[in-house]
Formats: sequence, C-alpha cells, structure tokens
Amino acid sequence: MVLRSLPSTRVLAKRRTPNQLSGYQSKTLAISVILPVRNEEERLRKNLETLKQWKAVKEIIVVANGCTDNSEQIANHAGALVVSYPEPLGPDTGRAIGAKLASCEYILFLDADIVWKIEELQPLVQSLRQGADIALNRYPLKSSRYFHHPTAVAKRALNIALGMSHLQAASLTAVPHAVRKSAIQKIGAKFLAVPPLFQTKAVLAGLKITAPTYINVRIRNRRRATHRDGYHMQDVILGDHVEAFAEIIRQKGERGGYADRRRRDFIEESSSHDSHQWVAVVPASNEEKTLPEVIRELFKTKVSDIYVIENGSDDHTARVAEQNGAHVQSFTMPLGHDVGRAIGASLAQSSEGILFVDSDFAVPAEELVPFLEAIEAGADIALNDLSSGISTIAKRDAVTTMKSFLNLVLGCPHLGACSMTAVPHAIRGRVLNVISVEDLAVPPKAQVRAILSDLKIEPVRFVDVIQRNRYRAKLHSARHGSFLKHLIIGDHIEAISLLIHSRGERAGFVQPRRLDQI
Repeated sequence: MVLRSLPSTRVLAKRRTPNQLSGYQSKTLAISVILPVRNEEERLRKNLETLKQWKAVKEIIVVANGCTDNSEQIANHAGALVVSYPEPLGPDTGRAIGAKLASCEYILFLDADIVWKIEELQPLVQSLRQGADIALNRYPLKSSRYFHHPTAVAKRALNIALGMSHLQAASLTAVPHAVRKSAIQKIGAKFLAVPPLFQTKAVLAGLKITAPTYINVRIRNRRRATHRDGYHMQDVILGDHVEAFAEIIRQKGERGGYADRRRRDFIEESSSHDSHQWVAVVPASNEEKTLPEVIRELFKTKVSDIYVIENGSDDHTARVAEQNGAHVQSFTMPLGHDVGRAIGASLAQSSEGILFVDSDFAVPAEELVPFLEAIEAGADIALNDLSSGISTIAKRDAVTTMKSFLNLVLGCPHLGACSMTAVPHAIRGRVLNVISVEDLAVPPKAQVRAILSDLKIEPVRFVDVIQRNRYRAKLHSARHGSFLKHLIIGDHIEAISLLIHSRGERAGFVQPRRLDQI
C-alpha cells in the first residue's frame, strides 16, 4: 500500500502487517490505535511495548508534531506508522490526522503522555463490538471533586443540551475513547480536531454513544496550567463547547429544539406608569393563598409600589392582590414563564429600581433588603447567590449546570450558578435602556445582554428558593416531561445563541489548532 504524505509531513514508516506489528494475528478483532505525540519518548516507548502485546492491535499510527526528542525514531523502530510534522499542531489535531489514515473498523484514541494498560482499554473496544459507534471514558465520576471543574461543567452542559444527560461528563475531549471508522466516515475525520463538535454531530446524526468504563486520567496526566505554547487548555475546551452549541443551534434552531410556550407578543402591549423609587414585580397565577404574605413582606422594604401580573388564574388572585394594596394587570390566559416579569418591568421602567419575586412563596423582608441596598450601592443587577448554598441544598442538576456553564463562557466564573432565572433579584431601572423588556422574558438572555453591555452584576446573598418553591408535578416531574427543566435548558441555548452572534462561534475563546494541516 502506498501512503501519500500530508502537507508539511513526512511518513517515516510503511504500514506494518499484523504479524510484523504484534507477533501474531487476531481472527476476530482488528484495532487501529492513534497516538499523537510531542516529546513523549519515555512514555511512548512504554505504550508501544504494551500495545504490541495486544494481539487485536493491527496498526499504531503515531502523529509526531513538533518533536525535538527521539519520539519519532522510537515509534519507527517499534513498527508504527509515523506521520511527522515539524511544528506543533495544537490539541486533538493529531487525532483527526491519524483517523484519516486508519484502516481498521475499530479505532482507539490515546494520548502518549499517559502509560496505558490493555485491560483498561478493552471495555471501550468491546462496547463497539456490541454495537456502539462511540465509546467514552466515564471520567470524572459524580463522586469526584473534579466533577464540578469548569471543563467538566462544559461537558455536562453539552450532554444535557443534546438530551444525553445520562453520559454525565463523558466526552470525546477526554481519552481514552474508541470510535468506529464507519462513524468517522459519516461525520468527517476533520471534526475530531474539535472533539465536542464531533460528538455533537454524532448525536444529532443518531449515532450510538456509550460510556462503558471509568479510567482516572487526571492522576496520571501531566498537569500544565498553561500549555507550553502559551494558551490555557481550559479556555480551548470552553471554546470547543461553545462551537458545539453553535452546531446545535445551526441544526435545531436558536433554542436547540427546546419548546417555548411563552406569549411574548403580550409584552409590547404595556406602557410605563408614574415614576417610583422602588417597585416590586410579582407574576401570579392561582396564588390567592400565598399572595397576601408575599405583599406584606415586600411593603416592609423600601418598595413603594407592587405590580402583580395576574395571568391565567381561576381563583381570586387579582382581588386578593388589590385588597392588599398592589396594582394588578390581569390576563385571562397563562402567559408562560417570566413573561409576567417582562410586562411588570415595562410598567416600572421609569423607577429607580425593580425587585423581582415570585408569588408562590414569601421571602422575608430582611432577606430582600440586601438586594435593594446592592443596587443603591452601585450594582446594576443584584442576583441571588445560589452558589454559596447549593452544595448543601441540592445536587447540581441540569438547570444549575446550564447556569454555571453560561457564566463560564461569558467570562464570569465568579458568578457560579447565579442567574437572572432565579428570584429574588433586582435591577436598576435604567438597565432597561440596555436590556429590553422582551429580553427579561428569557432571563439567561437578559443576563448575556447585560454582560455584553458591561453592566455591573453582583451576587448578593443566598436565599433558599429551592426548598421553598412549590412543587408542581406538571412542571417539574419527569412523568409530565420535566417541562420547566427543558424550558430553562432552551433558555440557556437561546442565551448562548446571542453570545455567539456577538462574539463568534467560539465566543472569543482561543483556537490554537493547525486545522489547515488536516
């Protein structure tokens, strides 16, 4: 077989026959191993010695890039197919190049800076033999403290958006993993250079992805906070995941295929009332029992007016609100989540500040006052500091993961899981000159708009809305489709769509790869 070298490369060894490579043949299984290498001669030597003992391995493709040690010679001497580039290619590019040369149906991707054991790799290949198209490493496990590392948050967020939350943080970004050649041919080998993008295309194409094994790669991988070429791998991986979200949006629309039942068309119908120093906005639907206490607590603060946006009620919510001193704007039909906030804000946009609360539970005045004080002290938006209490209140579920990921790709990791999705929160009135009231109907989108406009956003204090919030089976339960969870996931994809439109498909994150060499 004649191999034609790729641009800027040289092929140092011809493809070996199975006997030359491993000493004996396997009649049942044939594996190609892809090993990108950059100055890893000691670990590379050990890996090649191990892989040659695995009879199923039919070829080892070493993509040497920017090597100044003996890595190329070691690989050549071991009988591997060596493709050499004089310059570094950047992360993952060697995987794509190697995949284009692989001849076996089962392709195993490894890094050369970790010494592997055959027995830990076998479950990945076995999963392909059982019908999977892609087999991933389950790392990190939910019990690991690295499960909440920014890159793990990004991996979980992507799997959630793709409807693959069962994969947790399993990702093509992490090695080892195995992929069928037929799957690579269907998606395109070049996309392996941006692993989350390939994974996204694979899911959307209906390929079967599993995570059959757990291998702790962190404790064996060499740690580099800053890559030797000057970039931070965390930034690269975050950009990769934004690029993957861009693919979801291209294929499934700005909400990633997630439904939105909001009546946004009603927002334009409102007009501003007289100016007040502080106004509270309270959306309400069938909340006649809890609303009186909600209003009483609000009037204990600096709030001078309360706008209750009553929609779709069949009880006495409107009458109760008026009897307790609130202004009421009523709609006969449900408007959908957060639309009431937007309509209320349009009524209060000439105010000094607006405090948003929900009507299904009362927040004590002493917990609300700090939000008003934060605005008066200079903040443009004051958020519920969910991050400070969430670890003891609940698991980091899908919604929390999406909130955290959005803040990460916005360059605001200090916000953690803080979000305009959660109440209570407050905004300065003049913020509505930057954020439209329509944006407030999709809170994560409003948050993106605020950050893109350099508004000052501060977490204020933790208010436990998780345990206080009333459970509604039709909104929350999986039996009814987990409507609220899916709505909020779609909100975050819509917010990321706005971010991509403003900053590009990687949201401004570095792309250090030599993609032109694939």
